[in-house]
Amino acid sequence: MTSRKSILRVSIPVLIVVLGALAMAFGFGGGHRAEAAQMIVKEIVNDVETNRPGGMATPTSSFRQAYVGQSLLTGDRVKTKTNSEARVDITIREFTRIIRTTPDTIWRIGSFSADEGAVIELDQGKVFLFDDGKGRADWHTDVVTPAGRASPRGTWFSVSYDPDTGVTEVQCFAGSCELANEKGVLVLNAAQKSTVTAVSAPTLPQPLEIIDNVQFLELPEVKSGEIAVPAEVDNGIGKDVRDLAQKLVQGTLTLDTVETQGIGQVVSSERRSDGNGGDNNGKDTNNAVGNDDNGPKDNFGQDVSELAQELVRGTLT
Repeated sequence: MTSRKSILRVSIPVLIVVLGALAMAFGFGGGHRAEAAQMIVKEIVNDVETNRPGGMATPTSSFRQAYVGQSLLTGDRVKTKTNSEARVDITIREFTRIIRTTPDTIWRIGSFSADEGAVIELDQGKVFLFDDGKGRADWHTDVVTPAGRASPRGTWFSVSYDPDTGVTEVQCFAGSCELANEKGVLVLNAAQKSTVTAVSAPTLPQPLEIIDNVQFLELPEVKSGEIAVPAEVDNGIGKDVRDLAQKLVQGTLTLDTVETQGIGQVVSSERRSDGNGGDNNGKDTNNAVGNDDNGPKDNFGQDVSELAQELVRGTLT
């Protein structure tokens, strides 16, 4: 009997401590449910792998095939191979931030919590980050590369890093973001981009080029209507294509050049030759080209030709 009483005297306090810990973990102790943050693999295209540290194998050899519904934790890595993509959602109650991972990309979850946000460590490749517009702009998902750190401010943006050149590029599609390293700090606004290396400060903001906007339009979340197209993206494409069509009409540019080089390269070259950075205020051609679902939008030759013909006929101004 004495031993039973001793066991009870020890067991009851232990049970109370355990129940208290469970209450705190599930948010019952403070009168409200604590916010729970989750990072879940939502979509996989072709060959996508993940790595969780702590095993006997080396980080390179311990990558395993990812699966939809997989939960990711701090320290986990995500790797997409050629022609492969992944979508990872970070959810806190009703708020969702989306990480779209492009082909040949590797990133790691540096830190992740409901209170302090998340840090994505990008080793190579490119990621797009945007949210569903339901709030929590104060909950940031920073992207860190060996060249610098991109911190969003209610931003839809992309970050890329090339380990061969050491260059990081940040493209801001909506809102604003801060690009910083030990050499300097830069604030980017919508429709702007900048590059940075570990040994240099961020470059002055440059306007997004048409190929940048086109890549944004090609994101599955944008094509499905889940994410709205920012006005700056629409207007940027409209202005560039309108200028290009006018040059085709004037004969200063040939359709063969557009079809051979691709519209992105042509627009970049034309901007440089014109000596301007592209004034993204045009709206005339937003609905004329580039809004179908027939694949990559860097092959606009036929659309631009038809647009030029309409300008010649006077049916479009």
